[in-house]
Amino acid sequence: MPHHRLSRGQQALRAPPVPPRPPTMAARPRMRALLWKGLPMNALSRGLRAALMLLSLGVGSAAFAANSYFLQIPNMPGDSTVKGHEDWTVIDSFSWGVSNTDGGKAAFDDLGWTQRVDSSTPLLFVAVATGTHLGKVTLDVLLPGTQLSFFQMIFEGSVATQLSLAGSGDIPQASAAISSGTRVTMRYRPQDAKGGFGPWVEGVFNLSTNTPTITFEGDPTVLSGLFASGAAVNFDASAITMVPEPATAGLLLAGLGLTGVWRLSRRRRA
Repeated sequence: MPHHRLSRGQQALRAPPVPPRPPTMAARPRMRALLWKGLPMNALSRGLRAALMLLSLGVGSAAFAANSYFLQIPNMPGDSTVKGHEDWTVIDSFSWGVSNTDGGKAAFDDLGWTQRVDSSTPLLFVAVATGTHLGKVTLDVLLPGTQLSFFQMIFEGSVATQLSLAGSGDIPQASAAISSGTRVTMRYRPQDAKGGFGPWVEGVFNLSTNTPTITFEGDPTVLSGLFASGAAVNFDASAITMVPEPATAGLLLAGLGLTGVWRLSRRRRA
């Protein structure tokens, strides 16, 4: 039979469809912004705006379910052998939040996490029992399948508050927590459309007990690290005092939204 060469149009029709590429971490905030642009914002109630914000952030959390988490507590070496995180504790999930129920000073939750029992667990047990001050505790979040850190939380003035153990087949599990302490520093490296990282940005919450409100200083972009880590955000802005840049403060308040509870949680690693 004679061979008939297909035209480019016929080849295109026969070719299987190419699945769309998932958006990069940098593209997702822009997509959310476009979704907001298309809505008649002046017609939306505040409650509906809050629900839409939580929904849009929830979509991001599912996409980053495979991030890796490491915790470093001074003088409590863990069992990690990952390059750059040797002797850290590998954690499976973590949670943290802030609430303000009476319009006064906000209350930050303890940082809680789950992990397999490792060499740090007996030392943490003693720290909880004795109320030991821990020094500077660092939580590091890495992109899936890489050794690239893109978000960190650093707690100062913390104490160990809870540890419980549970059997799970041949691998015992631990659930633990530390207080948020007196100062929480967040660091974030924004990712561009090509997958590269920009410089670190930083923001600090001052939780000192001798101040009437919690204060925030630094770059509000750092909170995008929470979103990329899978955050569901509902912030009580009245509990946070901005220091000292009004323009920056306005950006943060606009991005954080309404009253309630801020909860960050991650799934258990497979």
